[in-house]
Amino acid sequence: MRNQIILISLLFLLLGSCTSKKDIYYFQDIDKLLSETNIAKSSENIQVNDELLILVTSLDLEATKPFNLLRLTGDSRSETMTYLVDSKGNIDMPTLGQIHVEGKTRIEVRDLLEAELKRYIKDVIVNVRILNFRVTILGDVKTPGTYPVESEKINIFQALGLAGDLNVSAMRKNIVLIRDNGTHKEYQKIDLTSSDLINATYYHLQQNDIIYIPPNAAKIKSASINPIYSFALSTLSSVIGLITLAATIAK
Repeated sequence: MRNQIILISLLFLLLGSCTSKKDIYYFQDIDKLLSETNIAKSSENIQVNDELLILVTSLDLEATKPFNLLRLTGDSRSETMTYLVDSKGNIDMPTLGQIHVEGKTRIEVRDLLEAELKRYIKDVIVNVRILNFRVTILGDVKTPGTYPVESEKINIFQALGLAGDLNVSAMRKNIVLIRDNGTHKEYQKIDLTSSDLINATYYHLQQNDIIYIPPNAAKIKSASINPIYSFALSTLSSVIGLITLAATIAK
């Protein structure tokens, strides 16, 4: 009987060694940060370290060549290079020199460049795209990762769609959004079950946003018993059954 008690105690000890959300959750102190910041409306303005694809076209193709940066690839083909926004918010263009673009929208930069280039090129047309627009989705989704965004605007649900949507085991009322606005970071908790989200200032994302989806309590509990524990529990159960059977026969 004493051995039975010992084995049963071991069984409950193994069952009690559960993983808690403190062992799994990211950003556990996010509430402390939420009291200090309030996430602003997403901005389409160009930021430091953005990569801008700038294409200059005109009937005079020779005149546009200096502004369309090209480089040779390994197979001797050429590809268009991007303009990097430096730490001062500038890009460096041939002939034009330093152009300040930080804080401007893509359309504003296009209009600025067309006005500057008209002094050198007749009937010039400029196209500007932000190439490093990407969002990161972490946590309990089908395919977490960092995803490039082809369009100029993406909302939270479209971003989650890129990651294959939430798993059934994911929480939906405690999503975390982290946004880097250059000089500071902003934090926001999101309730995906609320229709108010559609009108929220953070409904549309901006480049480099991070979304974290924590797992629910049921998934955490299921992850707490690893294969070794499962084998040990199965073995202990069998041993207890045999001891009980032997004790019954002995009587």
